[in-house]
Amino acid sequence: MPITPEQIDAAAHKYYRDRVRRALLGAAAGPVGIVLAIWAISSIASGGFIFFWPIFVIIPTLLGGLGHIARKDEIIRNRKKELTRRARAQLGDAEAKRQLEEGEPPERDYEADFGTGLQPPHPSHPPYSPGQISRREERDRRQSHRRHNRDNPWD
Repeated sequence: MPITPEQIDAAAHKYYRDRVRRALLGAAAGPVGIVLAIWAISSIASGGFIFFWPIFVIIPTLLGGLGHIARKDEIIRNRKKELTRRARAQLGDAEAKRQLEEGEPPERDYEADFGTGLQPPHPSHPPYSPGQISRREERDRRQSHRRHNRDNPWD
């Protein structure tokens, strides 16, 4: 268990390298490897090269792996926070122990993340004005209308 800031920093960087390696190797051994094998077998069976359709799997998979690389600072920062909390808990900090036992996620620093995405952080559901109805109410109203039309086709 890393305790000192240098050990935590080294452990966070190692975690990041392992995570990127797993993402890229998982892509190569998983879907990319399978589609390349299917394409190669199909090309050999047909007697010539066929259209290289695995590119439609390779590109999105590669972009997903590059996403890990692009979020390097965020991944390392989050890992450092987690390792620091674990070290504090191991050293006897009651608040850190409570957070670990409850599985409480670390506090999210939205100010530091602002501007890193296309949109600022927002709640999972938008607040409604008094005149608006919720999605559930709208869905129920449409279902009721469909049910009425189905039961009374001549209305």
